[in-house]
This record gives sequence, structure tokens and C-alpha cells, in this order.
Amino acid sequence: MRMHANKYHRSRSPWTSFFQFYQREHQSLPSNLISSLLQNKASSQNNIYAWRFFFFFFFFFLILIFSPL
Repeated sequence: MRMHANKYHRSRSPWTSFFQFYQREHQSLPSNLISSLLQNKASSQNNIYAWRFFFFFFFFFLILIFSPL
């Protein structure tokens, strides 16, 4: 993996670094569509936090659905 600018290494959280990597590398996926919906008043940093909670609740309900199986 190539080194990026210093602004991507500001926060040490693996969640935020993963979603910053995800948003940079997958520009044309449906994530860009949903992020454009979330971006009407949010900055890029708030958009990263919105993605983190979005995927957290998504995987949480996914585990909750598949846990009785």
C-alpha cells in the first residue's frame, strides 16, 4: 500500500483510517452515492463518522439477524 498525505494519518483509529481508505479507493461504488447524500451540510470528517456509524449498525444488525442460525 502506498503512503498517503499527512491528513490521512491524523487520527489513529483503525475505523477512520479504513473508511478514509475505502472512500479514496472506491470512488464509483454506491458508497459514493450515499456519501453524496450525506454531504449536503457535512464536512469530510463528519462524513467519515457518518460512514463509521452506518457500517457499525449495518454489521450489527447483520450479526443480530444471523446469530440464531
